[in-house]
Amino acid sequence: MSVVSKEQALKEVNEWLDFKQVSFRKRAKVQENIERIAEAIEDGILVLDPTTKVFTQQLKFPFGEEVKIETLRFKPLLEVRDIQSKLSGVPADDGYGRAFAHIAAATGEDRNVIGKMNYEDYSLAGDLVIFFML
Repeated sequence: MSVVSKEQALKEVNEWLDFKQVSFRKRAKVQENIERIAEAIEDGILVLDPTTKVFTQQLKFPFGEEVKIETLRFKPLLEVRDIQSKLSGVPADDGYGRAFAHIAAATGEDRNVIGKMNYEDYSLAGDLVIFFML
């Protein structure tokens, strides 16, 4: 059962993308990602703060030994230095490492922590950060 209607979910994704000033050409290239983000909003897994445009992802599989990580909060905008600091030491041909770094930059988490995520949660996080990698 949906928590949010499909129309409302797509509206929220587009508001977020408008805030980020993502062109319609770029949106067309990653339409499948947009649809998966909207589905996660529909299901209540992702919640967009309408004021700050911060997405909160409720993890299906919380993780962590000392401290359980149950949610991730994604900043809507990043500075180059945020990404650059997380990419430090990641080889250019390491796709997963680069994705971990972008998720870490967007959430403020450590890159090694992101690597411990369940793939189901990681996949959705990847759908969000694709918009920092276009």
